[in-house]
Amino acid sequence: PEETASPSPAVSATTLPLEPSAVPTPSPEPRSLTTGLPSAQEYKPITVMIENSEKARPQTGLQQADIVYEAMAEGSITRMLCVFNDQKTVVAGPVRSTRIYFINIQKEWDSPLVHYGGPRNASQPSYVYGKNTESIKVRVDGLKGAYNDYFWRDKSRSAPNNVYTDLQKIEDELYDYTPDAREQFSFDENVSYTGQTVDTVGIPFNTSSADFVQFKYDASTGLFTRYMKDTPFKVRSVTLDASGEQESTTAPLTVKNLIVQYAKTYTIKGDNNGRQMVEVTGKGDCEFYIGGVQLKGTWERSSLDDSTHYYLEDGSPVVLQPGNTWIALQPTGKQTEVTFS
Repeated sequence: PEETASPSPAVSATTLPLEPSAVPTPSPEPRSLTTGLPSAQEYKPITVMIENSEKARPQTGLQQADIVYEAMAEGSITRMLCVFNDQKTVVAGPVRSTRIYFINIQKEWDSPLVHYGGPRNASQPSYVYGKNTESIKVRVDGLKGAYNDYFWRDKSRSAPNNVYTDLQKIEDELYDYTPDAREQFSFDENVSYTGQTVDTVGIPFNTSSADFVQFKYDASTGLFTRYMKDTPFKVRSVTLDASGEQESTTAPLTVKNLIVQYAKTYTIKGDNNGRQMVEVTGKGDCEFYIGGVQLKGTWERSSLDDSTHYYLEDGSPVVLQPGNTWIALQPTGKQTEVTFS
């Protein structure tokens, strides 16, 4: 008879242990390259020239800028190059003319430059057009008729102190390239320094007045408030409400980090209008005022293609507290020095 195979023994199902599900590592919170604050805003800075003559005050938008460079212009008055990235204010100004050293600063941020003219004599060393400014990828110049839609005059003020611009519109309509991301600064919300504590910093620039510009520290807020000639320096900020209507507030300007960068400043030889030059390449001394503490150090920028690097006395890079930063380019060799108390 044909052999019949015996039934196979039953095989019990075996449940293999499951691998523990991989716990996803949370992505670090995105932070701004210009303020160190939490921000999902991509790196698309815009630099704007804002004047500081008495008739220009109160200026609009300075409090919303991430970084402000303040340097001398002609006539013993300063002018400001403002870097906006985290917030693109819909009103900024009064917008005024630029200078070659502000363009040299703008270059290290790879940002569009918004200004209203500047020295236009090609035979003069202060000329702000031509080959020495070809690095500007988007130049929004109010003197060029092509940009009339991006500037307006406030009729409540007199010219030339009444030109304003909308940075949100410029970003939406003119920003047609991806800038090279820059990381000039390091930020840490837990950074704390020990050293000489300060309440007031006096910056003379090239004037004979030690309190020409002052920054007074408030330990309760961790902020410096700006003063001019011992008077609070008030600025206007314009925002949009939920319905798109503009809301305006005016308050003294406050700063989280203050840097005094000593830079060679002089009248350009051979310039018929006595234009100034501020050297922003090379190296020099610095003072950092962070959390009410004064720290000494240096700055260095090897060329216009490089970024400015800031170091403490021990050679380590300075670490700022998250927030806005004010950089005062103090002329070297002046009898009136920066003071603090």
